[in-house]
Amino acid sequence: FFRWVEAGAVRPDPAVLPKADAVVVLSGMMRHVESDIGRESPTRSGLYPEWGEAADRFFAGVELFERNKGEVLIFTGGLLPWQQDVESEGAYLARYAVGLGIDPARIRVTQDVVNTEGEARAIAKMLIPAPAQSEPKRARIILVTSAFHMPRAQLIFEEAGLQVIPYPVDFRISAEGRDPTDFFPDPKALDRTDIAIRELIGRAFYRLKYVF
Repeated sequence: FFRWVEAGAVRPDPAVLPKADAVVVLSGMMRHVESDIGRESPTRSGLYPEWGEAADRFFAGVELFERNKGEVLIFTGGLLPWQQDVESEGAYLARYAVGLGIDPARIRVTQDVVNTEGEARAIAKMLIPAPAQSEPKRARIILVTSAFHMPRAQLIFEEAGLQVIPYPVDFRISAEGRDPTDFFPDPKALDRTDIAIRELIGRAFYRLKYVF
């Protein structure tokens, strides 16, 4: 089921990708844990970000940028409404990228956003100039997100007026083939099924939204 949701995607070879206006890395790869770091500051909550399963998004985006595949590297400011006591994911990732040697002048972070549609609107606002007398240039981005999320994300970003080169990562199904243990009961399969069903509902919702 999840293999079907990943839509037969494969991880592209960066060498053959054209250069884009920006490499865009979507949020959704970090979680916060309790920590003593920052507790002494009244402006910090004592929460600390840790990598989640989708960390490939960040490292793939950095690799693409280091290969000169984008003019700028953009992180989205993922922040849920109940997370106002922490900084956005994009702000943290931008600092981490600087620590890896990326030029801070070529890194951008969007405003705070809560979902993929908000990310697309924020990116379009950054890259698409205000309408002039002639048709504005359609900005081209390399979009980095999880393979199962890519079909919906690409649809939403294209609807926002962006030309999208998909770069799927964070594959949840390996290509190593099946073995007998695949048929043993596994509670992780319930988690993958839940993710897949929610993703399919999201795709259906946005396709209907953009049609009507």
